[in-house]
Amino acid sequence: MLNKLQRLFGGRQESPSEEFDIRSAGQHFAPYGNGARAEDLAGHDAIPEGTTTTILDLAAGTLEIEHGVQTAPDPETRTSGRYFLRAELEVAEAAGEGDIGFVQTVKAGESGGEWSTDRGDRGISTDERALRTDPETGMRVDRGNSERYKTPFYGTKKEDDEIVPKDHNNSLGSFGGATVRMRDRPTIPFSYNKKMTFTTTAMAVDDGRELGTFAWGFDHGRRWEEFTPTVLDAGHPLFDERDRAMDRWNEHIALEGSGIDPIPGRGD
Repeated sequence: MLNKLQRLFGGRQESPSEEFDIRSAGQHFAPYGNGARAEDLAGHDAIPEGTTTTILDLAAGTLEIEHGVQTAPDPETRTSGRYFLRAELEVAEAAGEGDIGFVQTVKAGESGGEWSTDRGDRGISTDERALRTDPETGMRVDRGNSERYKTPFYGTKKEDDEIVPKDHNNSLGSFGGATVRMRDRPTIPFSYNKKMTFTTTAMAVDDGRELGTFAWGFDHGRRWEEFTPTVLDAGHPLFDERDRAMDRWNEHIALEGSGIDPIPGRGD
């Protein structure tokens, strides 16, 4: 198990979700590896479809996560598939007050290879995305486009200086009130050559107080490997990678005059 964790999540050897957006669904479904030959795709294990539910206990409340393969890729028709994750967190009223959201980081790479760090690498198709990416680890804050949404909180956008859900699949929560929700649907390419690692942190919108972080991901190489969502303990190497990505957002994306919000509570 330790070797699997290290391969999927650990270290510097070591994702585009880039926040599923219905307006860019065509881009997300575009097949990776269009030059892959049929003989290269033969002999891979079939990916079983279906989701399961994992319950995680955070210090601030209970997290329910539905996750799994929604649609398996089909090499014969050269059609990519979808992984699915839906997370819902109910936070106890005693834990605080105000709104709660998720801040997610992601890194991607080719299965068996290095993590993407530069423009032109897997999942880094724009200058804006490259600027968000930590050049050492490949981790970045997971937003479809920072200039469009102007907030680091996953599944939300800023309108008239307020953070609101960008669609019905995502919502802010509150202490002892509404449940905070998010949904992600990363592409699973038919060409069997993608790995992704995510960290997802429940965070108070006003002051950045962290309410718990979980990690998840998959490696789609010769064999399909899913990492069941797991609470990250203090000291895990992914915390350092997550922090580097969050700091990079604040230092390179949320610049004065940009209208883009920083991640709260960092460097204060």
